Amino acid sequence: TLGHLPMLLARNPRKVLVVGLGSGMTLGATSVHPSVEQVTLAEIEPKVIGVARSFAVYNHSVLENPKLRIVFNDGRNFLMTTPEKFDVITADPIHPWFQGAGYLYTTQYFKLAADHLNPGGVVAQWLPIYELTPQDLRSVVRTFREHFKYTLLWLTQSDAELVGSNSPLLIDEGELARRMAAPAVADDLKKVMMGSPADLLSYFVMGTDGMARFSRDGILNTDDRLYLEFSAPFSIATPSLQETNVRALAAHRESILPYLAPATEPQAREE
Repeated sequence: TLGHLPMLLARNPRKVLVVGLGSGMTLGATSVHPSVEQVTLAEIEPKVIGVARSFAVYNHSVLENPKLRIVFNDGRNFLMTTPEKFDVITADPIHPWFQGAGYLYTTQYFKLAADHLNPGGVVAQWLPIYELTPQDLRSVVRTFREHFKYTLLWLTQSDAELVGSNSPLLIDEGELARRMAAPAVADDLKKVMMGSPADLLSYFVMGTDGMARFSRDGILNTDDRLYLEFSAPFSIATPSLQETNVRALAAHRESILPYLAPATEPQAREE
């Protein structure tokens, strides 16, 4: 989901930056969209490449894709040292309570990502809803919002996805259907019960206004005050938090209608 969602929401996703490889699922998802001309992977650990190759049948053999460029560097450091701009920047860092991961959840990182977006571009960030308290979630959401005028939050099973842009995020269902129809994209999305625009949109929870209300009391996570890295470990192995967090997010759920491009035909408006 973290690979496909920003690709479907960006205005014209041609250049993509993926921060972190893992099994390559997110990277592979971005690579199969027909509009993509170049995918840059920023990965700090070269040995992870072998792991991702083991998952080739699931990640579209992305490591063999000629559109892929691999940069062995910390993703944040790469952004600090490149003048390049991207249409999509997506990050799937490890859980915030791992030492060092907190620096990919700070306001300074999100500003860096925002500064490297092309007009109409989006940033997507993975947000686990397990082993984090609602207060920790509010911290991440508030920190993310600091540098994006427009934001969306999606909830998929045990994870949430944050999407931010400084260009208006208005979802056109017709365009969404067209992009989702690309064969490899459609196959991926069907496997996770997102095979149609209606299915995909059902995972939407809130947009800019709802996220502002939800995170109003959140603690800002900064480089010199890594609140999240020191708070999150206290909630490790607390299974009840997933339900608690779903309820906390659902309490601020918004209608998706303000974030959809208005339909013109009466039947389409009713649907």
